[in-house]
Amino acid sequence: MIAIGIDPGIITTAVMCIDEDGKPLGWTAHIGEPKAKDDKRSRRIEPERLYKMVSNALSCVIALQTQHHADIIALEEPFCAKGTIALKGYAVFAALCYSLHNLVLSSEFITVSPNTVKKFVGAHKKMFVAREVQRRWGFSSDDHNVVDAYAIARWAMSQQNGK
Repeated sequence: MIAIGIDPGIITTAVMCIDEDGKPLGWTAHIGEPKAKDDKRSRRIEPERLYKMVSNALSCVIALQTQHHADIIALEEPFCAKGTIALKGYAVFAALCYSLHNLVLSSEFITVSPNTVKKFVGAHKKMFVAREVQRRWGFSSDDHNVVDAYAIARWAMSQQNGK
């Protein structure tokens, strides 16, 4: 069994593909434009930038799907925040969700809430997800988005195995 986990964000999106033993088969992160503290444009979602981010994420998912034939693909839902940031997060999620739903080839496509992922890995706060993933499965990365995508893929695998 092969699973792909996707951790979408307004700046960075991470995509992780794992096998049934949890071994990473391929991943990517920083699909969007890099964050610049002094560049206010990096915090805006213009249509062109949104298209580029979604397009790059989909290209990565399709490449991993073509190479590894994933059985299940899981996309994390946006955190339920308020304000402009939340709207931007939902825009990225909606675009990815719509596109994946229409493009997924012979794979089950599901979404998962951030709280479900935290509970699954045994972390009571977001800041402890990486520590718990390292403790439970021995996977680590300098990029928390990659770790989150790994946890999402692990969760997806558990859902598929539970059926």
